[in-house]
Amino acid sequence: MEYKNYKLKKKINPILSFAVIAVAIFYIVAISSGMWFPRKSGEYEIAKYNTKYEINDLKRSFYLIDWEYSKEQKMMEIQFKVINKNFDGIENYSWSAVERFKGKLSIKPVYEDENILVVQIKDIPNKWSTISVRIALAGKNPETEFFLKFYGDNTNIKTVEHIPQRSQNDYYIKDTQNDIKTYEASISENNKNIKMLEKEIKEINKSSSELIADMEFLTEKEAEEVQAEVERFNSLIQSDLQEIEDYKKENEEYNQRIEKLKEKLKTYQ
Repeated sequence: MEYKNYKLKKKINPILSFAVIAVAIFYIVAISSGMWFPRKSGEYEIAKYNTKYEINDLKRSFYLIDWEYSKEQKMMEIQFKVINKNFDGIENYSWSAVERFKGKLSIKPVYEDENILVVQIKDIPNKWSTISVRIALAGKNPETEFFLKFYGDNTNIKTVEHIPQRSQNDYYIKDTQNDIKTYEASISENNKNIKMLEKEIKEINKSSSELIADMEFLTEKEAEEVQAEVERFNSLIQSDLQEIEDYKKENEEYNQRIEKLKEKLKTYQ
């Protein structure tokens, strides 16, 4: 009897193949995302506006001025203020951006000088969660040699209908207007503190008066203790009055700065 050899042909299920590829891509993105984002959202801080992010090694400070998102354009624009005390003349940086689930995004600078940095991130997916932006010195790899990273989500990224094409003056106007708002916010905060201190002084005076009114009914030793307490109250009042004076002087300085910035604004318009 003659036996024939049959070669078994394995048929590959296209659906299974697609599933395997999809899972592989998922894990690659997940691993890559893990390098950019901590596993728990609470383990990284969403960038705050007008907060000083100081890089001591580079003698630079960065402030987030604006972070806009246009769904129509699938684009974000981020503006930073830079205070460079290194006087090294470096104005250019390397950038990289990643969306938590999509992965790497296209990011490029649209304006850079010694004080202002503006970058745009394009091809933002319709559904996005958190964006991570990393900054490195020019010529360095921003994914591995970054010196600063910012995180943004819907709590600090402003949604706008359209991000216009802006000029150098436009960016300086935004920067100057932001400085004015920051000083105005500081004045408002100082005024709140002044009111709190004034209220505290009023309550201390009330308590002090009540103690003094009852002194004629006290023994000599009790009166001495009350007098010591009254003196302590007076010391607290003097301390509060000095704080109020300091806040008022600070507000006066801020108001002068605001006036100068308003004059500066006119040169850009």
